[in-house]
Amino acid sequence: MRGAILSMWLSVWLSVSLVACSSGGGSLRVDLRTDYVPVLEVARIETAVDGEDIVELPIEQSEDLIGGFRIASYDGLANGMRRVSVLLIGPDGSPVASQRVLVLIRGATAITIPITRNCAEVSCDPGSLCYGGACVDERCELTEAEYCGAPSCTSAADCPPRDDCAPPVCDLGACWYVADDALCDEDGAYCHPERGCEPAGMVDAGPADASFDATFDATFDAGTDAPIDAPVDAPPDVPVDAGTDACACVPGTTRPCGGACDGMGVQTCTAACTWTVGCDIPEGGCIPGTEERVNRDGCMGPFRNCRTCQPNCMFGDWSFCWPDDNPDCPT
Repeated sequence: MRGAILSMWLSVWLSVSLVACSSGGGSLRVDLRTDYVPVLEVARIETAVDGEDIVELPIEQSEDLIGGFRIASYDGLANGMRRVSVLLIGPDGSPVASQRVLVLIRGATAITIPITRNCAEVSCDPGSLCYGGACVDERCELTEAEYCGAPSCTSAADCPPRDDCAPPVCDLGACWYVADDALCDEDGAYCHPERGCEPAGMVDAGPADASFDATFDATFDAGTDAPIDAPVDAPPDVPVDAGTDACACVPGTTRPCGGACDGMGVQTCTAACTWTVGCDIPEGGCIPGTEERVNRDGCMGPFRNCRTCQPNCMFGDWSFCWPDDNPDCPT
């Protein structure tokens, strides 16, 4: 009799546990570490889970981006594999850098997503991401860095130098560049890791000017000339600035995307006189080669439905796909 009662209670406990694990019993806390400079380079951060539930966070000068801080919290998530996306947005509204990490939600889960500036020119294949300048497993995050590949450095001496005001630091096997305004000789100057020390008022919409016009824009344009310069000077000034200011376009203008997505979307000229990275693809369109995955629970673990963006910039049909690392599921 006692054995029957014990068996009954065990069955009830297992049923309740399975329900709790398969329904929205998971939570996710997302931290970020990046060596992009707050406000100067990053004004806003957007975080999403599986492309939804976007959390937008404005950035202040005091934020310790390189040390790491909380950018999003989610509750009531279903346990299983989820894709977390983080987008850094500059002061002019253009994208600066992004990261997409594959995360297994099991109850209360916390992750730290890395975005290092030495990944700016690195392109990784689907199923991987860039960390410290190298492509690694798409599950790489810094709370448990087992998927983050072999260290690219063991000390700061292994890191390629950038500007003197942004010395490198080797941490968690990657090179990070710490902008330090105190290393600038001029009072009030700020450190840009790529361009070096610049006067506090010299924010001529991005890249430093290449000649005398740089100093002129930073001083005179910022004062009495500014109201005139905004509506009148911008269009005719661009052909001149293209040679002296390295201006590539008229801010606010758009152009059709080229390549495979020609006609599908547009690029917009930013306040920094540069075209936005990538194309603004209209609803229903996509960038060829990108993959979307929808996670489900089953087969003693998570599995996915997948679809890939085709050369015509439209997603193909959903197909059933198992994760390669799940031994409980058929291949």
